[in-house]
Amino acid sequence: MINLNSDKNSLGKGILKFPLDFSPDVNGHGIGLAFDIGTTTLAAMLWDLSKGRLVGTSSISNPQSNHGRDVIARITYAQRRKQGLETLNKAILKGIADLTETLLVENSINRSSITKVVFAGNTTMSHILLNKNPEGLGVAPFEPAYTGSISTSGQAFGFGEEVDVHVLSSIAGHVGGDITGGILSSRLLEQKGLQLFIDLGTNGEIVLARKGQGLTCSTAAGPAFEGASLTCGIRAVPGAITGIELSKGIVVSTIGNKVPLGICGSGIISLVAEMFRAGIINHRGRVSSKELWEEENPGSLIGEFLNQEGKERIFTLVPARGEQKAIRISQGDIREVQLAKAAIRGGLQTLLREWGLEESDLDGINIGGAFGSTLNKEDAIEIGLIPNLELDKIHILGNSAGAGASMVLLSKREREFAETIPNKVQHLELALREDFQTAYIKAMDF
Repeated sequence: MINLNSDKNSLGKGILKFPLDFSPDVNGHGIGLAFDIGTTTLAAMLWDLSKGRLVGTSSISNPQSNHGRDVIARITYAQRRKQGLETLNKAILKGIADLTETLLVENSINRSSITKVVFAGNTTMSHILLNKNPEGLGVAPFEPAYTGSISTSGQAFGFGEEVDVHVLSSIAGHVGGDITGGILSSRLLEQKGLQLFIDLGTNGEIVLARKGQGLTCSTAAGPAFEGASLTCGIRAVPGAITGIELSKGIVVSTIGNKVPLGICGSGIISLVAEMFRAGIINHRGRVSSKELWEEENPGSLIGEFLNQEGKERIFTLVPARGEQKAIRISQGDIREVQLAKAAIRGGLQTLLREWGLEESDLDGINIGGAFGSTLNKEDAIEIGLIPNLELDKIHILGNSAGAGASMVLLSKREREFAETIPNKVQHLELALREDFQTAYIKAMDF
């Protein structure tokens, strides 16, 4: 694994991580924007193209979420609703316009300074961005309406006609340009040995790589890893809980050390891992009852935070205070995590089986996804999200898609190299694999 160091890399300012051999072109002019269009989150990065300098970043919830929380729901909306595709397209363009305006105002930059824009998104998000019908992505064999990258003017995206817009090429029906960007920014195909890349998001993608070639699949992980769909889930914003310790009562860590507002993706993984370690949930994910816990753990204060509402058991992290609602996790939330992690682990095992390999053959694990910068490796191993590899072989990449989009924005060489990536990666369709269903069910347990 090539060393990625955002703390000492002025390009990233601790936000994005780039390979050490990356060098931006510094003969550009004006301002550039790189967008990572996630199913749940839309992120933007503003760059000074003449200096290869990151000026600012911002993110919002994807405005399309009002019309479906995952890609299948969005495809269905586009199909069945009158002007559904147009509605989704307008929603994402509005989000892009809002993020752009925020960054320009915050940094006192004139809109006319924008000369280049790069988009990275999963295949469905890229189709909707380009106002292309995603219907073929909803049913097997999941055929896209277009292939390859798209280079065009910025007029249809709310930018000037003279602005150069580039949309990264997808790899397959549900493996998009965000993964092309992740492969690029992690230098996955250039790493030694057998490497695993996982993008932890609503549409979880997995790539195995060795000797310059890749094998990939997509799994419907759901939005739990991005804080969505959970009782008290939120995006990774100040106040989001990222870590929990239960060995000495309930101790939570939040982004910016702010008052807890909810639980983000890395926080939910930390919480479930701690609950499993403590015995609050068993290997099947079942939450202990208050009565059973107090009987088996006399003197423990944890029982005070275990309750039941109807037929559902609840564990409260932060009690309600004044107008602040309680922050808690439900049995249903834990099931969401189980489904998500089983999809990822089951997909990995199916890819390995295709190449006749085992998890013990892995030489490295590379984890992308915007919340990855706060992910605890031990917790991810504890719940079975990733194999139990030595910690120094597990690399947390953060927003690898955003980094890849930025590299394409900043370097002609990287843009050309990104064009070659889809031809080096073979796609495996899990919907056609019975062995995936078997691996998925086995991976449900903690």
